[in-house]
Amino acid sequence: MENFVKEFDSYFQNFSFKEREKQIDKVDKKEFDIVIIGGGITGAGIAREAAIRGYSFCLVDKEDFAFGTSSKSSKLAHGGFRYLAQGEIKLVRESTTERNWLASALPNLVRPLGFVVNAYEGGKDSLSKIKIAVFLYDLISNFLSKYKNKNKHRYLTADKILEMEPEVKKEGLLGGAIYYDTNVDDSRLTIETIKDALAIAKSKKIDSYAFSYCRFIGFDKDENNYKLVYVQDRIGGLTHTIRGKVVINATGIWIDETLEKANIKQKFIRPTKGVHLIVKRQRLGNNNAFGLRSIDDGRFFFVIRRENYSYIGTTDTDYNENLDEPVCEKKDCDYLLNTINYVFPKANITYKDIISAYAGVRPLILEEGKSESAVSRKHIIYDHSNRFITIGGGKLTIFRKMAEDTILFLQKKGYIEQTKLKKNKLQSNKFKRNKRNISKKDYLIALKEKIIYKEELNKVGITRDYFDYCIRQYGKGAFIIFDYIIKNLDLGKRFIDDYILTKAEVVYHFNYEMALTISDILERRTETNCHLHYEKQRQLAEKIASFLIDFYGFNNDELKKQVEDYCERIDKNTRFLRENL
Repeated sequence: MENFVKEFDSYFQNFSFKEREKQIDKVDKKEFDIVIIGGGITGAGIAREAAIRGYSFCLVDKEDFAFGTSSKSSKLAHGGFRYLAQGEIKLVRESTTERNWLASALPNLVRPLGFVVNAYEGGKDSLSKIKIAVFLYDLISNFLSKYKNKNKHRYLTADKILEMEPEVKKEGLLGGAIYYDTNVDDSRLTIETIKDALAIAKSKKIDSYAFSYCRFIGFDKDENNYKLVYVQDRIGGLTHTIRGKVVINATGIWIDETLEKANIKQKFIRPTKGVHLIVKRQRLGNNNAFGLRSIDDGRFFFVIRRENYSYIGTTDTDYNENLDEPVCEKKDCDYLLNTINYVFPKANITYKDIISAYAGVRPLILEEGKSESAVSRKHIIYDHSNRFITIGGGKLTIFRKMAEDTILFLQKKGYIEQTKLKKNKLQSNKFKRNKRNISKKDYLIALKEKIIYKEELNKVGITRDYFDYCIRQYGKGAFIIFDYIIKNLDLGKRFIDDYILTKAEVVYHFNYEMALTISDILERRTETNCHLHYEKQRQLAEKIASFLIDFYGFNNDELKKQVEDYCERIDKNTRFLRENL
């Protein structure tokens, strides 16, 4: 264990709150190949692709990593089943290929999930249409693909569906099918991608950095034609100048806002809001995920099985309010529940069954004359000249392809020098997991009864459920958490009895994942904001604050503010529930 901890520490010790001030002070004296504005999955992917190809980078985000859309998605790496009906075959092929790669590269985070699609008498989707769609979906996914979806679709009779899913509406049920996509924790995928980028850069001795809470305020250029990117460190308060050969605007829903700071008035983004409701899975009764059509407007949305929870969503409506704080409203909830209670009549889900809710904003590319759901999920790369480009659109699943396209675009334009690695598919298609994340072999071995550390872990009370949970969430990082607990039993304690989060995990987030606030932990390093009932969120946040004061000596007043900030966001997304119970 000690050797593993030392190796892990050598890669990630600088990605810690303890090292942040020292690291950010270095950037003023460096010159980078690429400066990336935006720390969501798009920016993270570009950083990783840059490192693989030998380019130095500096990534900044005005908030935490994955603060925007990359922590508020449907938690899926999916091929876009509904895009088949829109004729977007190329996008489906691209998305399923990337989904299959992710499932191979990060098996702890990206896990198979079956989706049941039912045909009802008088419904928009006939049984034959559904059968053809799932057949084509797998064909497009697997034909001549290196990475394949090994879970194949099946056609289902009405009786078989009711056997598998006894809670669904049986009147008029004709049959259906099941196809497979994958679950993923979107924010953890983003964090792991940034960590992977930094680890690859370190292994190649390329100075590269990633900073959250670092706001872009404008840029200029020097006599050597380097872009001078001015950023304000919201933690330390100082303004820093980052020099780069090229600057990439990868700020997602804030693309237009970033362009304004660069004195560019062009509009790229059509923001649309997507809302999700979370209930306990046993309350809804689904054993798989479902693809449903709204009984109100025919729009396609999901019921997603995520461990012991069911995610219901998402909506898709134009959004012109505060991009930093989208909220779930009563009308959003009612829209989703109308269909849920029609398809799952026995469940009769009401407001009291909802344990949490969240809203996110999609950075769709502006296309005149199309409805929200009809806007393409394709990505674009736009050159503003003067070594400044914007990448927008796309979707979580294809972040690696978006990153590869961006780097190749920069090479083609001559903004960065060509490297020996041109297409570089083999390296780009693999996480550097042998020393950093968890490999498939490690994952499978770790889940067996006879694990290397079984005896030690049993002695300190690490249960099998907690072991499996940590492996899913943290990959090899789980063994750092176990090491903390072995050395200090108090760190193995939960903050509250009926929720799984332990003190050791919080220490891990601060020491190895650049967590800087309570919200960083509860909203983006874990899914606590989704999985713990909204009425218990303050209790947990306050206990974490007390722990951080005792363990690290953090400022009491600052932590009180962090607790209030976090609880305010929870309250805004669940206010309609309390007001209507």
